Amino acid sequence: QHFMNVNNQQMTRLLDEVHEMLDSASDAVDTSLLSPILRQKFHLLLEPSKTNPGWAPKKDVYMLWVAILHLVPSTEIFSCEDDNLDAFVMNNLLTWMVRHTSSLSEQVDQQLAVLDTTLFFNLSLSKDPADTSSKWSSILKEVLAAQPDLQILMDCFVCLWKKGWKVQNLVSSSRDVFSGFCTHVAAMAVQDIALANPYHHHKMDEEDSESEVMPQNDDKYLKIARFLRACVGLDESAITEPLVSQSVVDSWVDSACQTSEERENVETEPNPVLDTLVAFVKANKVTDNVENAHRILIQSWRQGGILWNGQVLPWLVESENTSLRSTVLELASAESKAQITQLASSTDYQEDLAWLWTERAYRLLQLCAGDHSSTGPRPSLSIVGLGDIGIWENEPSHFLTQCLMRLIRHFEQSRRWSLFA
Repeated sequence: QHFMNVNNQQMTRLLDEVHEMLDSASDAVDTSLLSPILRQKFHLLLEPSKTNPGWAPKKDVYMLWVAILHLVPSTEIFSCEDDNLDAFVMNNLLTWMVRHTSSLSEQVDQQLAVLDTTLFFNLSLSKDPADTSSKWSSILKEVLAAQPDLQILMDCFVCLWKKGWKVQNLVSSSRDVFSGFCTHVAAMAVQDIALANPYHHHKMDEEDSESEVMPQNDDKYLKIARFLRACVGLDESAITEPLVSQSVVDSWVDSACQTSEERENVETEPNPVLDTLVAFVKANKVTDNVENAHRILIQSWRQGGILWNGQVLPWLVESENTSLRSTVLELASAESKAQITQLASSTDYQEDLAWLWTERAYRLLQLCAGDHSSTGPRPSLSIVGLGDIGIWENEPSHFLTQCLMRLIRHFEQSRRWSLFA
């Protein structure tokens, strides 16, 4: 009785010491005398849940439960029909996991969510692996349906991974649900950017896309970026194995990369999905679909900002990327020419479109300037579409003149004349 009245933290420390002693013992030690006492203590800690549906354990309770499970298997803790392990996992533990992981919950808590996961791990050690996989699949479906905090969700995955579980296998047991969730996260991230900037006006001339700042202090942005990177095995601090299939990555490409029909409306705001895809290309993981790599890099060229200037441009001009750089130059040049021809024929002069085209044209010329190969094109107006005399002959709105003046102002005076060569 005295043992049962010891506070939770003291009892946890005591049981941890017993566990360490048993691990280091050279001969097997009979712990059968402890089992009834620890089983009783485990269920005593659970008593409040029977009278209060909203009750959830605190950290000290979780820690004591885990310490008990280190000494007594879950099949002995839940050894009779009245104390059913499956009922505890699917009723109590599942409820707590949803509360502690859901971004909509007032009780969302990273530490307690990881403790929920740790408890599930320890409860499952003495269970059949197939049964564990089935239970986890059911839990994951409910957690995903409750709109989990992405960082907390990944922390729970990392918890299991560090304990030696193949998280990829656990996720595959509910592959369609998890894949659908990851596809939805990416699609909503791109949509949110568009909705947040429906009539985005750029600062003309005084400031170009190089001045855009990555929202590194934006908690939501960072959570999405880290989650997506972890899902494809690019977060070294998390799980190094990919959790999603190539088809999910393809869906991210479709969400983040506009088609040729949509290119005039491309967003210039930083995009966590495109950031992840660029990292995916740079890690040489887009091996089965080279066209996707081209789409990703062209989209980063369209978007500009710190993603292009800080990551893509310096990487593309490296000598080992000559072939890829040539393809990007070719595709971007063709798009720039087609767009300027279309815009020049319009009688409706649009300031934003002039700015967008000029910024992309400048980024294209930056890529030419960075190509130090003997066969690479030199920066010139013909590459971006302004070298064709034909489009100047019947220009109704002075659109080309405005674009030309904006473009050459990006360059030092000593370099401007070389663009006309």
